[in-house]
Amino acid sequence: MRSLTDKIEAAFSADGQYTSINEHPFKKEILEIIKRISSDENWNHYFPILNGKRANVMLDRVTDEEIKSDVFSIVSLEPSEINKLGVLARNENRDRIIELGLREFEDESKMNSDFQFKHAIGKRIETLIREKLEKN
Repeated sequence: MRSLTDKIEAAFSADGQYTSINEHPFKKEILEIIKRISSDENWNHYFPILNGKRANVMLDRVTDEEIKSDVFSIVSLEPSEINKLGVLARNENRDRIIELGLREFEDESKMNSDFQFKHAIGKRIETLIREKLEKN
């Protein structure tokens, strides 16, 4: 099996660099192998060169500078946070989950702001009443 995968890797990239993945003739196959490497530990043994270059390949796919900035923001998170984002990314309902989560977060923030405002007003009224009672 290993000699076959060596031949496949050689066909994919003679120099082992996997540059310009977006124009690569085997882009679809390379990305499928990377997906399998990520989900099955055995695949990184079959394709060691591609396994070593998969982060570069995936980053090379991103051509928009704003998205690159987002990717760097994500990879700078703690591993547990990255795992949460990965779970979300794999969920087919992620757009709805994000929409509902943001809506709930905004509602909670509004409620907290409203409470803080009412609390401050209540404290002020309490202070004024105490002052008035002390004068009488």
